Amino acid sequence: MLNQYELMDLETVLRSALSDNLISILTRLNSMDRLGEFLEMIGLGDLLPGKKVYQSFKNGKILIIGHTSIKPKDIEGVVKAAGIDKRRIELCIDYKEAEKYDIKKKLQYNTDYSLVLAGPMGHSGKGKGEYSSKITAMEKEDGYPRVIRLGCNELKITKDGIKKSLKEALAKGWII
Repeated sequence: MLNQYELMDLETVLRSALSDNLISILTRLNSMDRLGEFLEMIGLGDLLPGKKVYQSFKNGKILIIGHTSIKPKDIEGVVKAAGIDKRRIELCIDYKEAEKYDIKKKLQYNTDYSLVLAGPMGHSGKGKGEYSSKITAMEKEDGYPRVIRLGCNELKITKDGIKKSLKEALAKGWII
């Protein structure tokens, strides 16, 4: 992790590089089919022409789905510490329950949900359609709330992961 001074130095270098090479960088991202991902990452995904942008309400439910051994009460504590009412959280943290959860039926174009925090679950299951997993289906198909994958190298639901993801979603304005 960089300290404040290293971040300021990096910002200076990036400003110069972006200023001088922006069209080249955008062209390369576009040719690698990563431009949309980049624009989403910096909060400008709606700039892509012709892209349907589904936006859920920011004060909706937050679904935490995937297997974990963390007790629901502990998850509620993490959520409360992040300043979010625990009544907004819906838990689907049993492996089999997560596999049976029909994302298409329950989440797609359902404005009651603002965010999905996704952990490990079976690759087969209801609502994934032609995609390799439910998570990929939610990320690629229109009409789903924002999805954050929990875990670093592998999907894993941890208290720290939930905390960081909620902070990220709050900072980006995806939830309030």
